[in-house]
Amino acid sequence: MLFANQFTYTGEFHKEYCFDYYFKRVSAMEGRIINLSILLFCAVVWIFSDMFTVPGLVLSYLVVAGIICAMKMIRYKRAVKARCRQEMAGSTEMKTAVTCDRVITYDVNRQIKEEFPFDKIKKVVKTKNFIFLITEAQLYIAFKKDGFVKGTSEEFLSFLFKKGYRC
Repeated sequence: MLFANQFTYTGEFHKEYCFDYYFKRVSAMEGRIINLSILLFCAVVWIFSDMFTVPGLVLSYLVVAGIICAMKMIRYKRAVKARCRQEMAGSTEMKTAVTCDRVITYDVNRQIKEEFPFDKIKKVVKTKNFIFLITEAQLYIAFKKDGFVKGTSEEFLSFLFKKGYRC
């Protein structure tokens, strides 16, 4: 075992996880809405160019963008509240170990052990307090930066860098 990490899910974890999930990537639905609004914007400008002013259309486009941002913020806040409520029912303690070729997670409360080979890990995300490994299936494996019981977060990031992952 090269690295070992242990932490308990808290509101801090849920905020950082949900922020990355909701704000650092565009969902398929949001992408479709953005593409459709661009298409409609271009069609309206082309068809009614003499009836509408371009600044008015730009303003309406900015309103659509603002609505999308507001929807993301509402979804983020709801997700954090829901996850915190789940954890209040019973806190979850996670233990994670890293070997040369795989990551092993263990949920202490539910006694669930999962193994992820490094070839299934597609992305590494570093936040203020956590390092997330994201798998092909969009599962987040969390490492609390100050939760390492074997190794340090800097050594772990260096190890990931040598394996070809970038934050």
